[in-house]
Amino acid sequence: MTQEISAVKSKKKFSLKKIFGVLFLLLFAGCSWALVGVFKNIGVVKPLNAEFVARVLSDKMPPVGDEIYSKHNPSTEADVSSVNRFITTLGKPDSIGEMSCSGNSNASTSELSGQFVSCAGVVEYAVSPVSLNTRWYKEGEAWKLLWFGLSIQDANAYADLVAAEKAEAEEESGTPTEE
Repeated sequence: MTQEISAVKSKKKFSLKKIFGVLFLLLFAGCSWALVGVFKNIGVVKPLNAEFVARVLSDKMPPVGDEIYSKHNPSTEADVSSVNRFITTLGKPDSIGEMSCSGNSNASTSELSGQFVSCAGVVEYAVSPVSLNTRWYKEGEAWKLLWFGLSIQDANAYADLVAAEKAEAEEESGTPTEE
């Protein structure tokens, strides 16, 4: 009788070990699958981002309503004009550094739920380095620009550059410009 009881106990322990083992494997497989998806997204967005950044820095930002923007992008024409003025004032970049990208997913009940890739890098200008950040959002099968930001590291150097441009414009026109 004692042998029968110990056999039943060992079967229960064995079956619990199997259950926990299977659950662990399923959890590991799910995390691995998600991680592969994130790396795949980064691989798709990184060249798209590099092309977009090069185009913006050599030309200008696309107008609001362009197909590159996400429907959730809050930019206005004034925002785009401001970025274009900033880029034009700085002139041609000396170099565009390698952009690093990271991905994540956000599952929620909000309208902005899904897959994202954020990229960041530094663009070297004669006056000062500029930090550049983008955030991409997957809408359907297409990656759309959710956010674009530039931040100059030496704001005083930029202010001096703007003041010099303003003085030059005043000198050419013969009249002072408004601030």
